[in-house]
Amino acid sequence: MVRVAPAFAIEPGLRVAVLPFVVTGHPERTRDITAADILGVKLAEAGFVLVDSTLFCCHDLNLEALLPTSDLAAIREELAVEVIAFGTVNYAYDSGSQSLLGKGRYYLDSASVRLVSLATGEVLVIATVRGIEGSPAAALGESIKRALAQR
Repeated sequence: MVRVAPAFAIEPGLRVAVLPFVVTGHPERTRDITAADILGVKLAEAGFVLVDSTLFCCHDLNLEALLPTSDLAAIREELAVEVIAFGTVNYAYDSGSQSLLGKGRYYLDSASVRLVSLATGEVLVIATVRGIEGSPAAALGESIKRALAQR
């Protein structure tokens, strides 16, 4: 499912940084950098200009918490990016299934991403996927590309 803000349209040169996805529900995983890279490629295919998200790490920014609009504007100015993509990959545990260790297993349950304007804090695009085989970021990116192409 994808929701695009009514007034949003990709303009040439619109810059986006895709942060590493936060992973929930899996004790051995907390971040997914590969998912961010895959989504970044899909957003570039949709017309965004991709900015290296490691710029955020160098500035010690905590972007998992809610930020006031003034902070978003400061980040936008300092890093020359208009949009940030925040993503989450959610796992669930199935105690009844067998794994190589003979116990239950963790499986990919869902994933979501939000593209947020740093100028206003508005959610420009929000997408969720459930029951996916393969890369959740690829599924999210393709659904966003389709939604934007239909506008």
